[in-house]
Amino acid sequence: MKTLRLALAGAVAVVVALFATLGPAFAYPITVNLSVSGGTLVGGKPIEVTAVADSTCMELSITYLGETVSASDTDTLTHTFDTRKVTKVETDPVTADCTYDDQSDEPDALGGGGAGKLGTSLVQAPALAHASNTITLLPPSGGDDGGLLPNTGGERLAWLLIGGLLVTVGGGAIVASRRRTS
Repeated sequence: MKTLRLALAGAVAVVVALFATLGPAFAYPITVNLSVSGGTLVGGKPIEVTAVADSTCMELSITYLGETVSASDTDTLTHTFDTRKVTKVETDPVTADCTYDDQSDEPDALGGGGAGKLGTSLVQAPALAHASNTITLLPPSGGDDGGLLPNTGGERLAWLLIGGLLVTVGGGAIVASRRRTS
């Protein structure tokens, strides 16, 4: 019985030692959620675009109309871009990319020693998160209305006067009919 207990204890010790040497090789890879702002505005005006990641990026970049801005070791990046002038409603894509360490280990291509983990060396593989959004550009309005929409509701004053006249005529008809019946 003692021999069986000793053998079981030895087997447990070997398994624990084996897993202890593997270390972080079995770490779960992380993912980064990334978002980028968009919006609607009159073409030709500047727009402020913000990219936000839920973890620190080794490099965070925003691209709009071929212009790319980037920053290192951050989780937020804001930049003001100039938009193009348009004659009709158009949309432009804006994208953000976050290069981050996903904390997963992969054997290198040479398979050499170095790290001492079962005869393979381990390297960090950077991962990429991508997000996109749309910027809607409106044509400028004609005239000095300060960007307000045109009045396309029709003649409101005329309909208001017609409605008031109908209420007055209807009220007069009711009063006249009550006088005749009394």
